[in-house]
Amino acid sequence: MARRRPRTLTRTLRHTRRLQEIVATVARFGLTDVVQQLKLDRNFPSVRRFIRRRAPDFPPDATRWQRVRLSLESLGPTFVKLGQLLSSRHDMLPRELIAELEQLHDDVAPVSVDAVRRVVRRELGRPVEEVFGWFEAEPMASASIAQVHRARFYDGTQVAVKVQRPHILETIAVDLDIMSGLARLAEAYMADARFFNASGFLEEFRERLYGELDFEREFRNIRRFSSIFSGNRGIYAPKVYREYSSERILTMELIRGTKLSEVLRDDSGRFNKPKLAQRGAELMLDQVYIHGFFHGDPHPGNVMVLPGDVLCFLDFGSMGSMRPRDRNALVDSAFGIAHRDPVRVTNALLTIAEQTRPLQRQQLEDEIFDLLDRYTEVELQELNVGGLFNDLVRLALDFGLRMPTHLLVMIKALVVIEGVGYSLDPNFNLTHLIERYAKKLFLARLRPERVRAEATSIALETSDLLRELPADTRELITQLKGGNLDLGFRLRGLENVRRTLDSVSYRLVFGIVLAGLLVSSALIVQAEMPPLWHGIPFFGLVGFVIAGVLGIGFLFSTVRRVFKRSH
Repeated sequence: MARRRPRTLTRTLRHTRRLQEIVATVARFGLTDVVQQLKLDRNFPSVRRFIRRRAPDFPPDATRWQRVRLSLESLGPTFVKLGQLLSSRHDMLPRELIAELEQLHDDVAPVSVDAVRRVVRRELGRPVEEVFGWFEAEPMASASIAQVHRARFYDGTQVAVKVQRPHILETIAVDLDIMSGLARLAEAYMADARFFNASGFLEEFRERLYGELDFEREFRNIRRFSSIFSGNRGIYAPKVYREYSSERILTMELIRGTKLSEVLRDDSGRFNKPKLAQRGAELMLDQVYIHGFFHGDPHPGNVMVLPGDVLCFLDFGSMGSMRPRDRNALVDSAFGIAHRDPVRVTNALLTIAEQTRPLQRQQLEDEIFDLLDRYTEVELQELNVGGLFNDLVRLALDFGLRMPTHLLVMIKALVVIEGVGYSLDPNFNLTHLIERYAKKLFLARLRPERVRAEATSIALETSDLLRELPADTRELITQLKGGNLDLGFRLRGLENVRRTLDSVSYRLVFGIVLAGLLVSSALIVQAEMPPLWHGIPFFGLVGFVIAGVLGIGFLFSTVRRVFKRSH
């Protein structure tokens, strides 16, 4: 009997056309095995027929992971953004696929200026001509979610206007709806998807994507970033205009400078590249370790270099946040790596990660020791930060530790910064900077004012606990005297044993009942107890029939269970 498909998939059938487009694209790039693993072809005959009509169309020398990237690019902005987020999941995906996903781009043809004008009028309540003295028809940049146009206020101020593409919200909503159904299918039929919590990851992706679509949130991000680094002369944040911004429009100062991607190719000597490498890395470490608010996509195309080697980020839609607990754990991990201390690194890892199964801590410490020992032969100045962090993430995965996405996005950002730094300056040393930050922040915890503040906090919490203790104790004793106190115990890691015992006990009871039914029916027939039907006791006959039906059902259930286990 075919396994019933998850009920949530039926929601995606309201978007049949888009689902068929997705299936057609997957088939066109020779990835029909994905459809088969999700059993779409088995549960939906129309999908099976649709696949058969689609011949593969991809370069003959393309690898599987290249075809995955090409298919994501063909499916549009939602899938491109998903691939870009997945490129940070070194704990989930093979290195070859990560390398392909890192090449994803979402440059698309711009929409017409008339469509942009309609969006501006709807969002700002006035036509473009009343808001701007001049509005350039050709966009200076065009991506899958939005495009940017140069404009000028009537007072002469030049600005960049980021306008969301028309109907992009509706398109993404349909794609996310379909993805939700597919994620639940993956969890139903693929063990790896259940382990990695595909549905939970998709919900996090949904939140991040809608965050990028909310330009008011990006407006707040720019304001916050500007406030944090207002005293840093090496960093500049563009000015934003509240009156001319909304959920779908963001108007900011037009930044004139040179993109960092162009600086990397420039050999004229106009730029102080070692200074830029140092400044960019310090900026990123300040964001991560000190402020806990960092840019999630600091690739060279998102950074401008202004006169005086000042850096300026352009896109603030993908910002990440680090909780104080996670920041402290990062400091501990960096300090532990620098001093080859596996216990400190293990503690930091367990603070950040979520445990999905019982943990063998000593074995994890031994593995981390071996990992750090392999890097012992590498001079600290030559240590590859990205490689080490990714190795730690994969090691955590082997022990059933699930890393939060925001941490993996941060690691990816550090890897980008490290790569750009080496490109700017062959002597660039991110490891030395991280060690310096870790030591500074670690010692900051021991400052008298910090210790005094923490001691005060602990004293207040202890005082509250002692004040509430008599009342809590009285309530506990009252419930104990009244017989209303229940204690529950749960032994982790024994769920499979419990399920096996339950199954065995059910079968045992069923067998006893069936045997009793057969024996009692045989006794009734032997005694020829009336009423009779064709000379056979009626109740004995009914008992045999019921026993036969139950026995056949039990046999069928057993055979089906064995068949499922073997497949």
